Amino acid sequence: MSSAAWSTRGFRTPGRDHGELIATLADRAFTVLVFVVLALYFCLSDMALAKFGVNYAEGGGSALEKIHPATWLAFATLMLLGARYGNPLRLLDILVSFRGLTLFFLSWLLLFIWAMTIVKTPFTPLIDTFLSAIVMFLLISQLDARNMRKFACLVHAFMTFNALLGIFEYVTGWRLTPYTIGSTAIDFDWRSTAILGHPLGNAALTGAYVVALSVGGGQDLPRYVRPAALGLQLLAMIAFGGRTSLASAIVMIVIVGLWHLARILGGQSFDGRMARGVFFLAPLLVAAIAAAGSGGFFTQFIDRMNDDAGSGNTRLILLTFFQIIPLRDIIFGPDQAYVASLQVLEGTELGIESFFAGFILAYGAIMASIFFVGLFAFCWQMVRLTRPATALMLLFYFIVASTSVSLSVKTITFSILVAMTLSIMRTPPQPDRYV
Repeated sequence: MSSAAWSTRGFRTPGRDHGELIATLADRAFTVLVFVVLALYFCLSDMALAKFGVNYAEGGGSALEKIHPATWLAFATLMLLGARYGNPLRLLDILVSFRGLTLFFLSWLLLFIWAMTIVKTPFTPLIDTFLSAIVMFLLISQLDARNMRKFACLVHAFMTFNALLGIFEYVTGWRLTPYTIGSTAIDFDWRSTAILGHPLGNAALTGAYVVALSVGGGQDLPRYVRPAALGLQLLAMIAFGGRTSLASAIVMIVIVGLWHLARILGGQSFDGRMARGVFFLAPLLVAAIAAAGSGGFFTQFIDRMNDDAGSGNTRLILLTFFQIIPLRDIIFGPDQAYVASLQVLEGTELGIESFFAGFILAYGAIMASIFFVGLFAFCWQMVRLTRPATALMLLFYFIVASTSVSLSVKTITFSILVAMTLSIMRTPPQPDRYV
């Protein structure tokens, strides 16, 4: 439903003009707050919060600090939306109008109760990682076509700045924020953190953005800018050091390219100017890559390909956990203290490098499976609201998630992914698309 369709029944005003003025101000306040929420998610990584003294990912501190500031603001903005409707229960109408979102919320609620009462794990990761994404979906669904375009342009701007900063950090060795995991300082890793934080989270979101650009996500950018934007993001993925992300993104770009080529050979028309531009830029791109390679730009990334600092071995160790832990505990959820002791014993205390395996070891196979059904129903909902090619973008993200800690711990990257997906991958242009 667009913002223009909001009701003014919640405001008891003496006159129609007064009521319309308040409604207009509320509409504008809501839109501004949604934009601010996006900016906070992009600009306040867990490392930035640590630099500002917020105990977000560390022990200690108040309970308020354990939820990201953008998530708090998103909740407040959702409450404003409810007040704007005149009845906060109207928010349920929006929720149930998206079946995939409804199923995801119900599976999340069941998981939340399970985590609190059965396995007794911290609940804040479930709020910041998943509930915030649900709220983000609800907020974005209320933007009209004009503001959706502005929102998409803001996503492009943040991703461009993040890529430029990541490359600068990679080349100079300087960092905007210290690289930390929890309270542990990581001073031996060259990978950039930019504004999005952890290098692997950076690589996953940048790769998803790359795939999106290759399948139509650059609709708000000038046509001549799109190839440059794609090249910039690919260079940034070198700086972030995500091997799986880079390889998966390149494979998907090649698949998309071959599919377009097959359609052209089959008789589909194509843009002659774009084709001439590609043929003109291709040699320049090859020359630029060669120059960067001779200048040592790829050296550290290549070295990591040869020596991954034990990252691959941790995934092999993970398989032994399923052999050591009793089957009943795997099904219903193992004791978390026991899992933590295994991680310390095997040297994987920084995290289980697979979202799916990490979820099973945290909540048990049954609860994890129920939640995965809701999660993929949510993804299906996003594909239905946007371009069909969104499925390829989301497939990329979950391939990468299967090889990293990603969504099995507290992170805001999924909320950013939802914002990116709904905005830059929207179908063009349908003002009432989000009704």
